[in-house]
Amino acid sequence: MRSIGPRTKTGLIFAIPIVIGIAVAGIWYWNYTRSPQYSLWVTVKAIKQHDITTFEKYADVDGLISRFMDQIMEQTTRNADQATSVWGQIGAALAKGFVGMIKPRMVENAKEQIERYIENGEFENAEKASQGQPPSIPIREVYGNIAGGKNGFKGVQYVKKEGKIAYVGLGFYREDYDKTLVLDLKMRDKGDYRQIAEISNFPDLMKQVNELEAESIIHQIRGWESVVGHKHGRFAETDTVWENSNHLMATERQHD
Repeated sequence: MRSIGPRTKTGLIFAIPIVIGIAVAGIWYWNYTRSPQYSLWVTVKAIKQHDITTFEKYADVDGLISRFMDQIMEQTTRNADQATSVWGQIGAALAKGFVGMIKPRMVENAKEQIERYIENGEFENAEKASQGQPPSIPIREVYGNIAGGKNGFKGVQYVKKEGKIAYVGLGFYREDYDKTLVLDLKMRDKGDYRQIAEISNFPDLMKQVNELEAESIIHQIRGWESVVGHKHGRFAETDTVWENSNHLMATERQHD
């Protein structure tokens, strides 16, 4: 049996750690490419590169819009249940039925808006293309209510995994409210990648935006009241000085 020479032993000593390192790196990369963070990165990259095929692979556009409409209808149902008058219940029920009838076309129009945005990179072009069509989801307004500007993205806030489902929180800073809003994305396991399936907290997020908007308006009104009250106080002081001056002048005339 041939013995291993010193050079061979030295080579093995250096080679084994390298092989282990490469194996560990390979396993890490394999896991990373199947992570929600990597799939989100690929999705954003597809948007920037106007790659509609890759975008639709990593984002279930039809399912996203359909479930968004379902959330709206669920909110309408809750409003109908909470209505106190008969006419209020009838109106809410009719609204729900109307949304249900036009839902397929609204989903299609919203999908067209998103596709044109991916292709052109601007919501304005997508909106112009949808003019004259049946009512659709105002994608630009929905995006603006959450993102609040181009530089508002604050990265991934959390990742929660429940079996083959992952929930990823994306933070968006709203400077006008001085608040970071978190968009909760539901992502399903597709084997070698993750696919965005739903915005799971959209109704709660819109409720939070409405509350922040109301607080902002109240704050502005209080600011105006403070300014008006301050000016009114100054006017009152000026009137008092003017009245005192007139009284002094009248007294002097009497003495003359």
